[in-house]
Amino acid sequence: MRKLKLTVILCLILFMSIAPLNTYALSSPSALTNSPGLNDGSTEAGERISGEDRYETAAAIARAGWDTAYYAVIASGESFPDALCAASLAKQHNAPILLTSKNALAKATEEILLAKGVKKVMVIGGPGVISENVIKSIEDLGIDAARIAGISRYETSLQVAQAMGDFKEAVIASGEHFQDVLSIASIAAKKGMPILFTPQDSISSDLKNLLEQKVENTYVLGSNDAISDAVYKQLPSPRRLTGSDWYELNVAVIEAFAPELDMSLCFVAAGSSYPDTLAGSALAATYGSPVLLVGSPLRDVTSSFLQKNSTHIQKIVAFGGTGALADNLLYTIAAKAGVADNEKGNEIGNETGSENREPAVSNLKATAVSAKQIYLAWDNNSEASSYTVYRAASSDGRYMELATAFSPYYIDTSLEPGTTYYYKVKAHTKSESGPYSKIVSGTTPPVSENLSQPQNVAVSAANTHQANISWDAVSHADYYDVYRAVSANGAFVRIATVEHPYYLDADLTSGMSYYYRIQAVAASSVSPYSAVVQAGNGTEPGNPVSTGTATDTASDTNVLSIPVNFELIPLQNGQVYLSWNKVDKASYYTIYKSTSKTGPYSVLGTVVNTHYYDDNLLSKTAYYYKIQACNETSKGSQSEAKYVITK
Repeated sequence: MRKLKLTVILCLILFMSIAPLNTYALSSPSALTNSPGLNDGSTEAGERISGEDRYETAAAIARAGWDTAYYAVIASGESFPDALCAASLAKQHNAPILLTSKNALAKATEEILLAKGVKKVMVIGGPGVISENVIKSIEDLGIDAARIAGISRYETSLQVAQAMGDFKEAVIASGEHFQDVLSIASIAAKKGMPILFTPQDSISSDLKNLLEQKVENTYVLGSNDAISDAVYKQLPSPRRLTGSDWYELNVAVIEAFAPELDMSLCFVAAGSSYPDTLAGSALAATYGSPVLLVGSPLRDVTSSFLQKNSTHIQKIVAFGGTGALADNLLYTIAAKAGVADNEKGNEIGNETGSENREPAVSNLKATAVSAKQIYLAWDNNSEASSYTVYRAASSDGRYMELATAFSPYYIDTSLEPGTTYYYKVKAHTKSESGPYSKIVSGTTPPVSENLSQPQNVAVSAANTHQANISWDAVSHADYYDVYRAVSANGAFVRIATVEHPYYLDADLTSGMSYYYRIQAVAASSVSPYSAVVQAGNGTEPGNPVSTGTATDTASDTNVLSIPVNFELIPLQNGQVYLSWNKVDKASYYTIYKSTSKTGPYSVLGTVVNTHYYDDNLLSKTAYYYKIQACNETSKGSQSEAKYVITK
């Protein structure tokens, strides 16, 4: 894996080093005001850069900001995790950020690549997000394309940072929510800081090594709910930036860097959608100006920020069309900033609030369906095109954006047993976002005495880089979760879910000690954790497993397990919800479907998440499904077929 990483980085350095210096550059700042793409969307209150959809909007932003461009960065317009770290790399290479769908190069993107004379493209994300077909389409235009990707959002952010070369400061974020990252994307780009992702409660050795080697200061986005204090304390000279919601965090970030920003120009974008803001962050970085995330109605913290800085702000420019950010809202923003008539702005703002046309969510219910899953359902709103689901640990706690749903239901997975979770949901149309629903709660069943603690856990070396873990079967258990840590009191991370009382851990590092614990799981309960057991070498328990060299492990580190805990849930209106556990090293999953157990099976689709909604099915009909874990270099075996009968 390390050899592969080094190869990728060297290829990128070569790819980016042969561009002629000073041949292509950004246009002057005056191009923004004079751009046809900008003025076509202007209002008397503020100006707008937009297109018919997210792909055309990104192209319009490139048109507004660049006369020509030797480089371009292409990110997914459908999946945000890999895309979010692209802004700093784009700024480093004077490149616009363009968007594409997974399987086909967007027409607007193709046209702007040719119009701006782009010679080299950096594609952010793996084939599970942007397919090889898109790469080929770019190359067919006579443009060189290089992919920057890892097996996860965390790996991808590391690869992007490595491609940037030298830097002394970095942004640390969870990567779970796009709003926190987009609040700082243009600022990070201006300052040449990579945006690096890490899980809430752990930090990888690769990330830690990168920070130790290159970084003097870090900016941490979000509270302890996003990046834990345990991780925070391991970062070089950390400074935490936070707020009670995305809009407060956005303002806090801008105010933290205000002395370094050009506040005369303020870009604004809808806080409920990432594509316009992502593409716009590259443009904002060239001006050293902030991007203000706004909601409808305008939040108090945003309004106060605009009024407080009204003596500095001379121009407001919105990213996205009226479907994302309505003219009335744009006028209110400009009025608060003092660049439009306040009386008219307030009048329009009041009218918008009084019309009460916002889509609402009603009859929200939360039902625990297992010790680790809660099913959310609410009344369908015929006007809504999507819903945002939020979760908190207490009724009055900070609600984190959990997911976007396109149907009036959602299953929250991988929860802790015996825990109460709080939820609220917001509906969206193409032009409006509705109010939050009432808050509801759901409690997962506690650890059950019906499932006994796994006993006789034994760990031994299978060979120089693998360990066998086994334990006694637990009566009534449906499957087992395997957890691993690098110290007896360290943070245990679930590494696998298996249906039998044994597991082969084939991802060990030479010279490391490993500790394991097991938990049995049933449909509505979980067992207590087993005793913690340290890996041994087969003859002397307690010694670390000897894992050999990189050459030894190269043959099977890409082996992908069969997805386990594969579940099918029939829903209303001819729909089926599929879910399964994450497979280590998998970057995407292929779903197969048939109306017969013996097949033939056809490919239903590929997804990067561990769940999928299949709809438009016949009622009272049996459908069979299989799941296959995949990554850029290999494919695992297909799961056994499971079937469901639709309602």
